[in-house]
Amino acid sequence: MRLADSERCGLLLDFDHTLFDTDRFFWVDLKSAFARFGVPNDAWEKSYEAIWPLGYSLAKHLDELERLGVIAGQDIGRTMLATLEADFSDLRPYLFPDVPAFLKAARQRGFDLMQDSPRCSRRSSTRRNRVERESCWMISVRPTPSFAPSTTIPPTWTR
Repeated sequence: MRLADSERCGLLLDFDHTLFDTDRFFWVDLKSAFARFGVPNDAWEKSYEAIWPLGYSLAKHLDELERLGVIAGQDIGRTMLATLEADFSDLRPYLFPDVPAFLKAARQRGFDLMQDSPRCSRRSSTRRNRVERESCWMISVRPTPSFAPSTTIPPTWTR
C-alpha cells in the first residue's frame, strides 16, 4: 500500500540503539581499536565520558587522550586518526539487520523519513570526521516545500 499525496505521513527515527548498534560500535569495536594502539581501557572510558556530551568525534576523542597524556603528541594522534577513520569508513555493519529493509519499505510506501540523534542537533565544526558525518543524516522520500532536508541518505547505504 502506498500513501496518497493527501495522506502525507512521516517517521522520525532515532539513530543510536534504534537504527545503529551504538554499543557494539563504541564499546566493543572502537574501544578495541584504541586498545591496539596501547590506549588503556580506563583512559579510553575517561576520555569518552569527557567528550561524549560535546558530540562525539574521533578527533575530539584523540585530543582528549592527548590532553590526558595518553597519546604522546599530535603526530601520533594524526596517525591514529587516519587509521581509525580508514578502519571505520564503512559503518553499514553497525546498522541493525532489519534497518535496510525497513527503510526501503518506508520509501516505497511514500513515508517522509527523518533521522534524529542528540549529536546532530549540537553545533559542530565544519570539519567533522566521517563517523560523525555518517551518523547525522536525514532522508526524504519526496521532498516537499514543508519538508526540505539538508542532506540525503549516504549513497553507500542505498541499493
